[in-house]
Amino acid sequence: KELISTIEKKENLSISYKLEYGNVKNRVRDYLALQKPDILVLGKPRTRMGVFFESISDFVIDNVNDTNVLILGEDDKFHSFEDINLGIFGTGLEDSDLEIIQDLKCDSDKPVRYFGISDEEDKERTYPWQKTVSYTFSKGGNALNGLVNYVSRTNTQLLCVPKKGGKSFMFKSSPLKEVIRKTNVPLMILGK
Repeated sequence: KELISTIEKKENLSISYKLEYGNVKNRVRDYLALQKPDILVLGKPRTRMGVFFESISDFVIDNVNDTNVLILGEDDKFHSFEDINLGIFGTGLEDSDLEIIQDLKCDSDKPVRYFGISDEEDKERTYPWQKTVSYTFSKGGNALNGLVNYVSRTNTQLLCVPKKGGKSFMFKSSPLKEVIRKTNVPLMILGK
């Protein structure tokens, strides 16, 4: 409660919250269906105890369509996004995603960092912001590990990942979920 009231005062906005008991997945699904929030804030998933257990974050990402999901780790401090080092992973950016990134970037002169893997559909695209620095990795077994390592090295403070193209196949995890598990920076899953 204290954290929410502090943020409300500092940012001059109203934040609603609710504490409920029961099956978390059912509660989250029902809440998302009823409220249709613009953004949902989640804690970073803990390591899984086996292949067949789905984390709450995985469940939410699989079940939201029109909600952006902000995932923060335990050590991530909530702050305003002024002068932020912003990164993007993936090629499935929609125009609505670009609007969100533009809003996040509006108070920063720093370049947006694009992180990609070369096997993805890499089409030349112009962005509405001035500077973009691109880090593209060759597809291979360690490409995702290298990408995550560079995200940390470049002091990226928020990594935006479009949900599009984040599907898993059989027992292989989706690239989106692997990025969530492996990165140690806050993530914004762009669901709109």
